[in-house]
Amino acid sequence: MLDFKTNDIVKFTVKDQEYYGKVEKVTPTKLTVSDLEDYETHVLSKEKATRLEPVLLDEETYKKFAQYEITVQDIIKDNVVERIVNKDNYVITLEDIFCVIKKLIREVHDKERFINEWFCYFYDVLVNTEYRGVDNSFYNRNILLGEVLQALMDYAFFDFDFGFDKEYTELQHFFEDERKPLINRRYPRYAKINLLLQLENENSLNCASEEEVALYKKFALELCESGNERGLLAVGYGSYGGNRVFACDWKKSEECMLKLIETVDDMPDKALYANTLGYIYYYGRCNNGIPEYEKAYHYFSFAAFNRVYEAEYKIADMYQHGYSVPKSTETARSIISRLYNENLEYIQNGQFDCKFADIAFRMGNLCKVRENLYNPDIDTMLMYYYQASFAIRMRMLESDYYGDRKVADAIETALRDTKEIMNFKHSDKVRRLSISSILYDYLSKGNALDVKAKMLSSGKCKLTIQPHKKWQERYPKRLFITIPELDMCGLYNSITVTVIPCGENEIFCPDKMFTVDSIEGNVFSFDGFPMLFCEDCLFEIKKPKNDSQKHRFVSVQFTPGGKSYDYLCDDTSIKVGDNITLSANGEEKEVTVVNVFEKTESETKLPIKAYKRI
Repeated sequence: MLDFKTNDIVKFTVKDQEYYGKVEKVTPTKLTVSDLEDYETHVLSKEKATRLEPVLLDEETYKKFAQYEITVQDIIKDNVVERIVNKDNYVITLEDIFCVIKKLIREVHDKERFINEWFCYFYDVLVNTEYRGVDNSFYNRNILLGEVLQALMDYAFFDFDFGFDKEYTELQHFFEDERKPLINRRYPRYAKINLLLQLENENSLNCASEEEVALYKKFALELCESGNERGLLAVGYGSYGGNRVFACDWKKSEECMLKLIETVDDMPDKALYANTLGYIYYYGRCNNGIPEYEKAYHYFSFAAFNRVYEAEYKIADMYQHGYSVPKSTETARSIISRLYNENLEYIQNGQFDCKFADIAFRMGNLCKVRENLYNPDIDTMLMYYYQASFAIRMRMLESDYYGDRKVADAIETALRDTKEIMNFKHSDKVRRLSISSILYDYLSKGNALDVKAKMLSSGKCKLTIQPHKKWQERYPKRLFITIPELDMCGLYNSITVTVIPCGENEIFCPDKMFTVDSIEGNVFSFDGFPMLFCEDCLFEIKKPKNDSQKHRFVSVQFTPGGKSYDYLCDDTSIKVGDNITLSANGEEKEVTVVNVFEKTESETKLPIKAYKRI
């Protein structure tokens, strides 16, 4: 009896029908075989199967096969391509595929024969082929391989009329140019767009080499001139205030945005371009500094209707000051209040690259304008300015938006002036009549809190409050807490509060851990059932001891222009632009450092324990 092994290719019989399959399991008397055609699994006795010997191809023969000089029929007669073994592990090259393309163009061939006797075998081979040591990331052998494979797939799987002239020319140019400097090579349009996409982030552009920057400018201008959206974006936003590649040119930026508005219909892209035009006209950047409010309102309205937050709060500004619209502080307050509640959740989720700073700043400014009151609400104003200050600092650590420095300066000036008016001083602890203002926003978003209560011998009660972890949630949403008196504003894993009864009142509190999902007055409840009564009590809060401890981080990108990932890093020699090796998903990968910064734990998106360390 034959000694079968797993992965053997066999011919087997089921109900007098012959099939070909791969052995998945072997027992003393039976085989489990997967049909090579429909992948159906069969269990059969060993005498029903015949082992087919592998056909070993040496490097020279396999290369001929790869170049379509020989086909499956020349190698085996039963068409069971699974029998073919690449004995010397020859790696198919672009030059081999170029030979195939030339044959498809120059020689009369049978499409069905090509598909069955070459493509069906090499499709999986090409999908799993990756060339090492490529010299750039936006256009190389791997990217070109993918493009040619896609063309072959379209030819094989769809009824397209393919001449392969484009692929032939692209391969020919690639081989002729491969040893030339990058700036002197010929590139297809998709490669130019690839580079613009990889360097569209300001950090990525600043980390790029001089050669990449020169190519970026060349491609951006060429694509912009042809009316391509990606080129118009690169030139339009590059000229909006200027960047490493383009000098500030408001007229050029306006020209690009107007072309994009005319040619692009997809949302939210069209709305974002309208918002950019709104800013250009609002600040008179193409009119010698004289605002063009009617034009600004036109474009801001379109963007705001499509939920662009910047446009919405700029329209609120226009109503607050009566710029080309009827002056109405209440209209402005209505818009800003709604935006504040919506964007607060972004900050609570650690999404710092949002517009919360601009909106919280406006909430503070609106506190100065209180009809029917003699004095502005200074305490609330200070709270909003604290939140705006925190949010703009976090945003500037992650991105480099045009104008953020001015926004930050305006917020810090307002914060400083408000403190001076109040003769404000920080303290180590604060006592409040209510705690609901600190926790209400968190609970109102459908979150819950775990409370650990401990009665003290003095009659006081110590509460340790932390976010309740939901099912399948790795880390619970953290508490966004703002207490100016303690110089506290940020995301906290927990807060400790001492409840002090006033007069003869007592605290009703279970001496254990419990969960609450709402707070009304100073009564904590879960599902409507009161869990903790703290009526007529004072709440004493102290700033966490480690709140000022700084942690050093680096942000890295695994692919140029891709998503950034933050790692703890105490090695001060690592700087922006360095390439370092990290372990990710069990593999060693080279990554680029795009940012280095320091944060306290209350300034991080996740708890410190959640970050990996380099």
